[in-house]
Amino acid sequence: MPSTEDAVPFNIWFEVPYGTGLRSFSVSSKITFQEVFNEIATQMGKFTGFLHVGYIFSFTPKSPKPCPVALESETSWNRLLMIAATHIESEKAKNRGRGIVKPWTVRIEMMGEEEMKGEKPAPGKVHCDYLKCQMHLADICIYLGC
Repeated sequence: MPSTEDAVPFNIWFEVPYGTGLRSFSVSSKITFQEVFNEIATQMGKFTGFLHVGYIFSFTPKSPKPCPVALESETSWNRLLMIAATHIESEKAKNRGRGIVKPWTVRIEMMGEEEMKGEKPAPGKVHCDYLKCQMHLADICIYLGC
């Protein structure tokens, strides 16, 4: 598993919601969490203090629908970098080391109660999206070996 400190830097393309559409921008894997969080907020036209976001990689299987993973600290940023670096290495390792890394993005989504659509679960019942998110996080942990 690659280490983010000694890994070759790579660019990460983000897609963030902006109005009714998306904005795309790229950052280096060498920047800090605070720098990327500020850039996300700027691209979205939001203040960082009110921003609660999660991410989904474009190479994540679409079924079942993936839940966004919270991007809230240096630790979660390092986890994102680790998953991206592992994906790049595994793609390059295909075809006897001559594999081509297909373009991929990191989709940013708003998180929080106010962003949930649909009905709230009845008191005492667990929302099914919560269970899906827990399963998605467990899959990522298995993938990373944590």
